[in-house]
Amino acid sequence: MRTFLAVACCAALAQPAFAATDISGIKTGVSLASQRALIAKVNPKYQLTNITDLSGKVVGLQAVVNTGGTVSDGMLVLQDSTGTVWFVGRKQALAEGSRMTTDVLLKSLSEKYGTLNRAVPNTYLWQFDRSGKLHLDNKPTGPCVTRQQIDYDWVGNTGILVPRQFVASCGMMISATPLGTGDMVDSFTVTILDSKRIFDDLNGKAQDAATQKQKALDAEKAKNNKPVL
Repeated sequence: MRTFLAVACCAALAQPAFAATDISGIKTGVSLASQRALIAKVNPKYQLTNITDLSGKVVGLQAVVNTGGTVSDGMLVLQDSTGTVWFVGRKQALAEGSRMTTDVLLKSLSEKYGTLNRAVPNTYLWQFDRSGKLHLDNKPTGPCVTRQQIDYDWVGNTGILVPRQFVASCGMMISATPLGTGDMVDSFTVTILDSKRIFDDLNGKAQDAATQKQKALDAEKAKNNKPVL
């Protein structure tokens, strides 16, 4: 963050915390139900499908455009146990004639999301800690990227990877990954991970489960069961 030494409005605009927390207008921290109609408007050709877990519970929504048997535009939005969005991702393929250079893509990303932290090759990262402070140290680690390898899963048919582990120190992470030939971008993926929200949600459920298990154990001890000898 820049120190507040000059005009307040200019300093605030120069480096706000969480410069933007949306992809194509789809946000984290709001209910998935409130975003469904907006997702359909992002691309009128989207085919919307619920994402469910093994029990059949709806955990998110995917929106896909298939062109020639491949996904040319895919969006993935996931919700936590309260129905609140914690992950938004969009992957777009660019047809020849509509491609852009990596410099143009990076400039557009920086204008929307602010100063980036390029932590790994070919991936642009914006890492915020749990207090909302932007990490500006250009090193391969930070509040959201640690030395520990984090596993990812393919979710739905969007071609978008979602982390299966979450770092306690991470508040939010925005990432962008371009693919292409030379300096031309053939496709790119942008994701927003509200890590604090999903970490607390999962940790809270784990704590609740541990509490219930302890209560059951205490109740069993209170019965003062005796062995049958």
